[in-house]
Amino acid sequence: MQSYATNEYADEYLDGLMNTDAWSGAQASDKERALLSATVHIDALSSLGGGFRGCKATDGQLQEFPRSPDTVVPEAIKRACCHEALAILEQSRDKTAQGRAQAIRQGVASVSIGGVSESYVKLSDQQSGLRGRLLSDMAMALIRPYLAVQGAAIWRILLRL
Repeated sequence: MQSYATNEYADEYLDGLMNTDAWSGAQASDKERALLSATVHIDALSSLGGGFRGCKATDGQLQEFPRSPDTVVPEAIKRACCHEALAILEQSRDKTAQGRAQAIRQGVASVSIGGVSESYVKLSDQQSGLRGRLLSDMAMALIRPYLAVQGAAIWRILLRL
């Protein structure tokens, strides 16, 4: 499996953006794994009822992009892959965020320690919108135009999940 963006592409793209320390400080092997994971996250969006617009560019194509009539992965998808990979690396460096994500997956609604408490949105509520589908809001914004279902129709599909 290949990621939608190469390490070189991601290095060049993310180098021009602010707040990308998790990317610039990561080992090349971790960057590659993050890009592959981001590609898997993006491809998993095809399960949103209508999937992506158009059809895969070639018969037997394993990944969701490129889509016909394109023969290459669109720039927006490569950039979305970079943003999602960055978010994956950020979360991997933040043990507190990992713990929260695990608690939410396990159905924990709130945690109290002494006089401090924290409440979480239920995973089912979080997934009833596009938020929660990808770690990166920017990646989701870049991918949204490629989703086959747009506007109010996507909300009806997501509310059924």
